[in-house]
Amino acid sequence: MMRKPTPWIVTSLLSLSAWSLPALAQDAPAAPAAPAPAPAAAPAATPAPAPEVTPAAPPAAAPAKKKAAGGGGSLGLSPEAPQASGLVATSAPVAAAAAEEPATGEWKFDVTGYFRAPMRFSWGPPTVATTPSGMPTAPAGTQFRTPPLVPDANYIDWRYTNSFVAPWTELNFHYGNDRVKATVQIASYNVTDSGYRRLESNLGINEAFLQMSYPELANVENLHLELITGAYTNRYGAAGRYDAGRYETYLFGRTHVAGETANLGYDWDDFTFQGEESFGAKLEPIPFYGAPLGSSAGNIMPGATTTTGNANQDLPAWEPYPGPFAQESTFVWSWHLGVSWKKMATLGWHDITVFANDNEASTAYEGAAFGTDGRPPGQPKPYIHIYGADVKLLGGVFGDGYLGYSHLQAKNAIYLADAIEVLHSFGGWQLHDNYFGAPGAVDEVTGSIDSVELQYSFSFGQLFHYPQAFWGDGVDIIGTIFGMYNHVNPLAAGYKMDKLKYGTEWTYTPLSWLGLGGRFDVVEPNLDHSEQSFSVISPRIIFRTAFVTHEQVMLQYSRYFYGSGYAQPGSIGGMFPYNNQPGGAGLGVDKNAAQVAAIIWF
Repeated sequence: MMRKPTPWIVTSLLSLSAWSLPALAQDAPAAPAAPAPAPAAAPAATPAPAPEVTPAAPPAAAPAKKKAAGGGGSLGLSPEAPQASGLVATSAPVAAAAAEEPATGEWKFDVTGYFRAPMRFSWGPPTVATTPSGMPTAPAGTQFRTPPLVPDANYIDWRYTNSFVAPWTELNFHYGNDRVKATVQIASYNVTDSGYRRLESNLGINEAFLQMSYPELANVENLHLELITGAYTNRYGAAGRYDAGRYETYLFGRTHVAGETANLGYDWDDFTFQGEESFGAKLEPIPFYGAPLGSSAGNIMPGATTTTGNANQDLPAWEPYPGPFAQESTFVWSWHLGVSWKKMATLGWHDITVFANDNEASTAYEGAAFGTDGRPPGQPKPYIHIYGADVKLLGGVFGDGYLGYSHLQAKNAIYLADAIEVLHSFGGWQLHDNYFGAPGAVDEVTGSIDSVELQYSFSFGQLFHYPQAFWGDGVDIIGTIFGMYNHVNPLAAGYKMDKLKYGTEWTYTPLSWLGLGGRFDVVEPNLDHSEQSFSVISPRIIFRTAFVTHEQVMLQYSRYFYGSGYAQPGSIGGMFPYNNQPGGAGLGVDKNAAQVAAIIWF
C-alpha cells in the first residue's frame, strides 16, 4: 500500500484555530459591517380607557410583501449561476441577498460574469531520456512545464480534484424585469492571448435562454411556476452552495441541450413542495467523417506512408473529437421532486434519461443507412439512466452540507452525444474511458455506477457571531471536508472496481485582505491497486481587498506523493495519459507544482 503523508497543514490550522478562537469570541459582539434588518416598530400604545370613550382599535397590520418567486430551495443550480467554481474564501451567504429588491415591472439591461485565470506549472526531471535517434541525452536538469504534468488537473478525468483551477471566462447579458428575463452567455475555457487561438475552447454564444416567472399561478398566492426555454444547462447534484462543490462534480448530471424546464412549487407554512420536468435535445451531434485515419480500417494520411493511430492527431485542429463512432441524435428527459424547509434544507429525488434512436441518420454523411461507423442493426438502442436522492443543507450557523447517492445505468452508450455530463464524463465515449474500459478502446459502454458524494463546510465566524448576522466581514476560520465513492460494474471483463477520493480544506482570514490555508487530497482510482493512488498537500495564500468582496488572488504550492504505478511510464495500463511519453523510471509525473490564479464574480 502507498504510504500517505501526515496532513500537517490540517494539524497546523487546527492549532491556529484554537489560538484564534478567543479572538473570534471577543470579536463576536461587534456589530456587523452589513446593516442588519431594521427591527419591527413597537406597537402604538393603546389610549387609557375612559368611561365615556371607546378604546381605540389597534392599527391594522401592514400587508405582507408578496414573494417574487417560490419560497423554497432549488432542486438544481440556476442557469444564471457561474458554470465553474473557485470561491474558497468564505462559506457565508452573499450579503446583498439579505434584502430582496422590490418587485418592479421596469425593463432593464445588466451584465454579470465570472472568470478565473490561472498560471499553472510543475517542475521535475526530464520526461525524455533519449534523442529521436535513440542516443542518450545529456542530463538537462530540472524541467518547468505548463500545463502541469500532474494527474488531477484534467477536468474530464475522474481523478480531477479542482485544487488546480482551470481557465474559465463567462459573460452573461440579461434583459428583462422581475417576471421575464432573456440571457445570452458567451464563454471560453481558454484565454487566447496568453495561450493560443484554440477554436474548440472559445465557445462563442454558449447559452441563450428565456426565463418566465409566475409567482401567483391562477391567483393562488402560494402556488408558483418557473419556466425556462432555449439553449441552456441544468445542473443537478451540486455539492456547493453556489457551485458544484470542491470537486466540481455533478452527481446526477449537467445537461447540454436546447429545450424547456418547468418547475411548479407550493408553499405551505415553512415548507415548499416542488416538482420539476425538463426535456431537451442536442441541436446537432458533432460531425463524423468516417473512422479516424490510422485506425484499424487501414486508412493512411495524405502524403504519409504510415498512420498515427491517434484519432485526435488525425482530425483537423479545429474539429472537436466526436468519439470512435458516429453519434446519434440525443435527447434528455428528466423529472425531479423535492421538499424544502425554510430555505435551509432541501430533500430531492432526481431521474434523468438520455436516449437516442437514430442509427439510420447517424451515418448519412457516408450515404449509408447502416454504415460500419454507426450502430449496426440488431444492437440495442443506446441510453443512460441516472436516478437517486440528495439532501442539501444551507444552515447558516450550522454550516453548509451535502449528501447524495446516484445510480447510473448505461447500455450501448458509445453512440450517445454529449447531451449529458456526469461524473466528469461528456457523453458515451468519455464515460467509457473513465469507467468502462481502456481509454481509446471501442468496446460497448454497458454497465452501472453507484456513487456517493458528501461535503460539509463550517464557519467558526458565524458560530461566534450568532445570533447576529455574519457575512464574512470579520476574522473567520472555515473548515470543509469532502469525498466521493464510486462502485463501477461494467459489462467488460476486468474493469469492475471501486474508486474513492476524499480530502479537507481549511482557510483562516485574520485580516480583511488576507487568507491563509491549505488543502489535502487523497485519490484512489482503484481500491484494489494501491499503486495507482496518490495524495497531494496544497498550502495557499489568498489576497483580497476587503472582507465582503467578490475577488481573490490565490497563490498555491502543491506537493504530490505517488504510488508505485506512477514511477514507470505506462506501467498502469494507460491510466494516466502523460505516462505514454518515453522515458525511464520516475520520468512520468512531476512531484511539485504551483499556481497563481485570479478569480472574480460580478
